[in-house]
Amino acid sequence: MGVFFQKQTPAALPAAVRQFLQCEGCFRPEVLRRNAECFSRERFKREIEMFVNRKWMSGHFFFADEYFGFDDAPYAAARLLRILGRSKQSLSGLLADIPRLYSTPETRIPCEEERKGEVVKSVVESFRREGYEVIDVDGARVQFPSGWGLVRASNTQPVLVARCEARSLAELEEIADKLKNTLICAGVKEFQWVFPVEE
Repeated sequence: MGVFFQKQTPAALPAAVRQFLQCEGCFRPEVLRRNAECFSRERFKREIEMFVNRKWMSGHFFFADEYFGFDDAPYAAARLLRILGRSKQSLSGLLADIPRLYSTPETRIPCEEERKGEVVKSVVESFRREGYEVIDVDGARVQFPSGWGLVRASNTQPVLVARCEARSLAELEEIADKLKNTLICAGVKEFQWVFPVEE
């Protein structure tokens, strides 16, 4: 059974899917190789997958399990209602064990078209020199002990797209500062993150 995710997916989703399926080795979580929708659809057709999260923030979920293999919001809602109908718990009860994570929204940073690849490469090299794990497929996802920071070149605009996620607001600000400083050292102009408000 295959379940795979895009690199912007929050860390809580693969863990929640694993818990829901109640098995460790029955599926393989993967990071998608590209960001654009066509790549996930292409791969989806090649490999029989049960579930794909293409973009957590915009809610694209592909189902091949009992379905045709494309993203469909009413079908996703119906599957959720079926889960709730079979459960003795409320939705909030089912979600209670999923850890609260803090993230920035997608931040679009102006960058000349011809420099985007060079800046991303510089980010990858800089964090690797510091000993961080970096997933460098179609951008740079830097893994930190408390979360991750992501920067990639937009496919459609002269911008870099960046996001960060962490277990706490303080850790989020720390990761965002590190990523921002590295981007500025690579030649990107000053920009501002938007942080969530602590509840």
